[in-house]
Amino acid sequence: MFSRLKKMFRRGSEYNQFASSEKKLSELGLQSVSVFSQEGLDAFERAKSKLSAKDEAIAEEMIIASHQKDRENVKEIGRQLNSSGGIERMKLLCYRARHLGGDDRWIEMMWSGIGDWQG
Repeated sequence: MFSRLKKMFRRGSEYNQFASSEKKLSELGLQSVSVFSQEGLDAFERAKSKLSAKDEAIAEEMIIASHQKDRENVKEIGRQLNSSGGIERMKLLCYRARHLGGDDRWIEMMWSGIGDWQG
């Protein structure tokens, strides 16, 4: 059982919440249930494509800061994003950083408590 769960939730897994195949899950005797809002899923999909030059630069800065574990820089970016677009903009840029190789989970934790963000 543990190995099945580990396989499902591994990053990049074909069974993760964004890429679950209903057929593959049903083969395992499981059902897909998303805990993400439609807006969150839309932001995740939008973040797969290149954003504006300004947002791309912010995402790249977040990637570098996440790999260097630069807490203050990531928190400051989060505060600026919250001020200029709220949680929706924060989600978009966090997902963009993820798609470009950033440590999105670490970013999420650093942003906890900024605006409505709960990491």
